[in-house]
Amino acid sequence: MRLIYLSVFTLLVFSSCKKSSDPQTRTLKVTLKQCGQLQLGGRNVNICFNSVKEERCPIDMECFWGGVAKANFSITVGLQQRSFNLGTMSVYEDYPQETEVLGYNITFKTLLPYPMAHPPAPLPPYEAELEITK
Repeated sequence: MRLIYLSVFTLLVFSSCKKSSDPQTRTLKVTLKQCGQLQLGGRNVNICFNSVKEERCPIDMECFWGGVAKANFSITVGLQQRSFNLGTMSVYEDYPQETEVLGYNITFKTLLPYPMAHPPAPLPPYEAELEITK
């Protein structure tokens, strides 16, 4: 009887285990005017954060609408290069929050720092966090 309980317990423990991470998905943080590189799908993927147009409501103000930041990126895989736009929310057709470029699905996760109307000091450069899936 103990053997049956032990077998069922072992089966439940191992069947509930999940992989800790998907080997085909990576997160990349890229600073404005710089590039980041990662390995995905057996290829080197280079992503550059080219520009940002800030339209989000400053955190030290009250706004009717939270707003959207629009960013332009470029991706290079091998000899292929493409430029693409992303937004912090999917509000504008030209700036979706997620897109597919060169066979990679790219999602705009965060953009920091959040704008301030009256910053106590100069804000650090923008940093975009992207999730890339092959």
